[in-house]
Amino acid sequence: MDNNRRRVFHGPRTNERIRVPEIRVIGPDGGMLGVMDTHKALRLARENELDLVEVNPKASPPVCKVMDFGKFKYEEAKKQKEARKDKPWSRSRKSSSDPRPTITTCRSKSGTFGASWKKETK
Repeated sequence: MDNNRRRVFHGPRTNERIRVPEIRVIGPDGGMLGVMDTHKALRLARENELDLVEVNPKASPPVCKVMDFGKFKYEEAKKQKEARKDKPWSRSRKSSSDPRPTITTCRSKSGTFGASWKKETK
């Protein structure tokens, strides 16, 4: 394998991965901070010990939010897990909880047991 390959990162761009010169910034409290230089916004996020996360890269200029990215990822994973839990096809198939064997099981097991017992007694 080639060691010079770049790792593919899925999800929103954060901190230094944001490569545009100007961005529209939303503060940690949800208020609009306005359009500013990316380096200035990153410095602002670092001062608050938070991350700068790109929430809408297709806007002009791109919209970024100052937030705790670890907490954001945790909440997204929690939402996805809850959504998967509610889907009907994701439920496991119910099996019978009766520990007693059925007639079919007894016949098939006795047939294999009888065949192997006959071979050993000969």
